[in-house]
Amino acid sequence: MSEQTFMVNAPETKATPEGVNLVLKATRSLGHTIRYYVSASSADFNKLDGARVDACNDEASANIIYRTMNPDFRHWFLHGREAEPAKDGVPEVSLLKGVEEEVLGWQLPVPPGFTYKDKTPVDSWARATKVAKNAKGEVRLKDGEQIEVFDTSKETEDDYYSRVIAMAVAAKKFASEDAALAHWQQLAEQVALECVFDVKARERTFKGPAKLPLKDKLTAAVMIVRGKVDSFLSTNMVQVREGVTWTATSDTTKMFSGKATVKGQEVDYNVSDKDAESLGRLVKEYREWKATQASDALME
Repeated sequence: MSEQTFMVNAPETKATPEGVNLVLKATRSLGHTIRYYVSASSADFNKLDGARVDACNDEASANIIYRTMNPDFRHWFLHGREAEPAKDGVPEVSLLKGVEEEVLGWQLPVPPGFTYKDKTPVDSWARATKVAKNAKGEVRLKDGEQIEVFDTSKETEDDYYSRVIAMAVAAKKFASEDAALAHWQQLAEQVALECVFDVKARERTFKGPAKLPLKDKLTAAVMIVRGKVDSFLSTNMVQVREGVTWTATSDTTKMFSGKATVKGQEVDYNVSDKDAESLGRLVKEYREWKATQASDALME
């Protein structure tokens, strides 16, 4: 924080009648730079709460949980995390599959007539997003494509999870909301154990959904136009998990078009973007499973 001259004079340090040393600490609130008297050390902090063995550590831990670990948990639990190899002394990051990827993998239609909160009709199991814009109101692009971010004005993380649970019960995937919570309890515990207690980390901000890799979406589009979807499901996906189905929506609101080269031959594709996305998620799941199998084989 830059140097500022304060209008109210106050000593930099003072002590309470109990002998606790306090110092001035500057911060900002409501657009003003102000100062508070706070404990001068962890020892002074602990003197203020004799009921706890180490109140300072308790409060510091609670702050880090709130500031970084809870945001990590919520995002990874709902939206997953991409795997990253070890690099420059930073340990390998393992793949986590979140709730959203699982429910999209169910390939279930939205329950007929389902509405949520303000009675707005729901048309997808995915979390609400919007196109990202810069300070000038211009659409932000990356690699020529619009960037999407989660629309928290429509749906917070808590809202989304509550909606998914309600939809799953309405679709008869689970008998009750308690059964849905029980289903995801193990995932919640697993994700929480992946959250790092990092005292140097800044507060987390997660802006948008993980984008489906283009190669998976492209593979899906080519499979659709070449009529290879049934073979993929019965020969490949069945190795990952039983009972996987996929149904084309044929939604033409947005199309996914282009050319792909397959074994030296060009293949034109022009398919529903929704279909390429949903089938592409299955392609991605299979590709990641295949990579895990190959890695495990090397360690045998």
